[in-house]
Amino acid sequence: MYGIVLVFQVTTTDSGVQETVPLPVSELAVRLTNLGCSQSRRPAPSFDPFKTAVPPLGTPLKIAADTTCHKGCNHSWWYRPDRSKTWSRYVQHNSEECQTSAAICQIGSRSVHWYTAYGLTFASEIPLPELAETEEGHADVRVLLEDTPESIDNPTITRPIWSASDDEWLQTVKGVARYHVSGGTTIAIEQWGSDRDVRAYLFGSTIGALLHQRRLLTLHASSFLLDGKAVLVAGQSGAGKSTTLAAVVERGLTMVTDDKTIVFPDGDRLVTIPGYPTIRLHEDAITNAGKSADGLATLLDSGKKYLWRAPRIHDATVEVGALYLLRKGAVDEVTVSRMEGHAAFRAILAATYRRPMIEGLGVGDIHFTLASRLADSIPIFGIVRPVEGLTTDAVVDAVTAP
Repeated sequence: MYGIVLVFQVTTTDSGVQETVPLPVSELAVRLTNLGCSQSRRPAPSFDPFKTAVPPLGTPLKIAADTTCHKGCNHSWWYRPDRSKTWSRYVQHNSEECQTSAAICQIGSRSVHWYTAYGLTFASEIPLPELAETEEGHADVRVLLEDTPESIDNPTITRPIWSASDDEWLQTVKGVARYHVSGGTTIAIEQWGSDRDVRAYLFGSTIGALLHQRRLLTLHASSFLLDGKAVLVAGQSGAGKSTTLAAVVERGLTMVTDDKTIVFPDGDRLVTIPGYPTIRLHEDAITNAGKSADGLATLLDSGKKYLWRAPRIHDATVEVGALYLLRKGAVDEVTVSRMEGHAAFRAILAATYRRPMIEGLGVGDIHFTLASRLADSIPIFGIVRPVEGLTTDAVVDAVTAP
């Protein structure tokens, strides 16, 4: 979709009067060529295109502070040239080099896509087909394609591919992208790989970091609806959470979310809310369920996991009813045991999504408070399944028992 963009410059007449006049397109092109403008880092617009009414066509571009580019300039803004869903980002260079030509650079246009997950509205510059679409409105989270910092200042924790501080999280996936999450509201992505691979890592640790930043109890758990409450099946990667969820849905129950379940207070209750409408499954899990992977989208270009959209997805907040911590062990058959007291609290900590994140992001206090409250509020069970053999049916029987 196309629109007319008017770019203005401020000039001073011989009498000292300042005038705002349109910058000719030919002059803009020359200035862009001479400056070699690049995309700004971490925009913080003083008017937010996701929250503010569209200014009339031709309105002078509005300046916002607290952002930088490769020339050390610190002014940027957003502007939508028409009433489409396409916004343009601009940067005004104000370093000594830039002031001499009063340059204004159009960095490019992006189409904004609107989605919902975890009760949040996402306004994304990249399509996210794994999420449920929603209407344009107030954005809780913005997903931006832009340059990201190579490191963050004063990290409280550093791991081989990610680092974190109280308000920032940075992950670099070689050949795919660098992800910068800040304030629980912004995800900046510097893309190098395929769209599919970029989305796969976005929906992994990146979204997990965002949820932690928002002070939500984020568990490595899939969940489904049973008797009007959410049952959580938690465990480390490979424990069988998604396989169990898919089998539960196949039995006619309703999915709440896969892989990451958030828990938060709602009055006297602890509740959760749907996340992704898709389940991540290995091909063998699909085959064992008597289905075919033909026609299913792959999580990564490598095709090792597939995305299966559940036929029944809950669409509202729901009280948490129980949690099962699933793991493999040296047993001959599936065993279930009730956890109480400190053991229940430890089970929730074990189910925390990427637990080292909470230390780096400085959210340990609220996390432990919510974990303790959850341990006191619901029944918590441990399930151990054999390392070998098909035990999905037995696990499903256990987690759906009255």
